[in-house]
Amino acid sequence: MIKDNVLNEEIFKEIFDKLVSISNDKTNEELITLRDCTIDYILDYFNNNLTPNNTPLDFINCNKITVEAKDKTTNRIFRRNLDISYIENSKV
Repeated sequence: MIKDNVLNEEIFKEIFDKLVSISNDKTNEELITLRDCTIDYILDYFNNNLTPNNTPLDFINCNKITVEAKDKTTNRIFRRNLDISYIENSKV
């Protein structure tokens, strides 16, 4: 388990530098697409590995949510954690 944040940053920088280099993406639009696909993949990867035996999730109950806001001018994403009571089930 990696507990050292400085080490985490170094590892992630190396991984993402390699990803950008291999992808050959150069323009802002290409890099934004690469970023969005990478974030989606990372979330799916960890979510799939956190669910015991790939058990379907049909109920979500939490006390905190994460909001992402993308600035219209720079396309930079900002994440904020908000305290909230949230319940969702698969029955619509």
